[in-house]
Amino acid sequence: MAFRRMNIGTPLLRLSTFLDISARKCLNYFMVENTALLIIDLQKDFCYPNSAYSKLGYPTDQNLKLANKILKQVDRIQSLGIKIIYILSDYEAYEIQGKRCLFCHSNSEGSKSFLPMNKADKIVTKKSHDGFYKTELENYLKENNILNILVAGISTSVCVDSTARSAVCRGYSVTILEDLVASRDNKLHKSALKNFKLNFGFVNYSRNILKEKNGCKTTEKGARHRDKGSL
Repeated sequence: MAFRRMNIGTPLLRLSTFLDISARKCLNYFMVENTALLIIDLQKDFCYPNSAYSKLGYPTDQNLKLANKILKQVDRIQSLGIKIIYILSDYEAYEIQGKRCLFCHSNSEGSKSFLPMNKADKIVTKKSHDGFYKTELENYLKENNILNILVAGISTSVCVDSTARSAVCRGYSVTILEDLVASRDNKLHKSALKNFKLNFGFVNYSRNILKEKNGCKTTEKGARHRDKGSL
């Protein structure tokens, strides 16, 4: 995890998560100027009824509710100085378990972003579950000195998890926003969050991470603990 020297008056976010370091506890602070929010796969195919995705029998109601919830927070998140990055899928040539993916095809209506395009600081197109694989995402993060990543979007156990883990492997401090991700399978949703929290990064609620107080700090209320000795 990367830590930066902090100047007095610099807007901060404090994760409501304690880290065990050398048998002592410390709070993890990070600067909003080094933070980005990845919003993954909020596309029309995943959010609307009668879309190519819904015609395969997959539910979209929960995704639509989540998309509207995230939309209401976008302006406030940007006002904190956090960069917003849309990661959108183009599955025209993508195969899952040997079968061609039937949704989010190039230039289709379903592949378009649910969120307004002008709200994004950067738009990244991915052609697999991983937002880093053969995309310009990492170059953009490096160019903008991003050290800390917040993750929102769908699906928790698929593209959210794949991208979040990939970010951890590249040295970023990663937090999945539990109330801003969703999955069509609640068991997989909970399992993915539990596994990520134990072994990879952080899981927290947006209200804890994005609370404004003397800059941007969270409170200790509802703090989550990372288990000692987890891999």
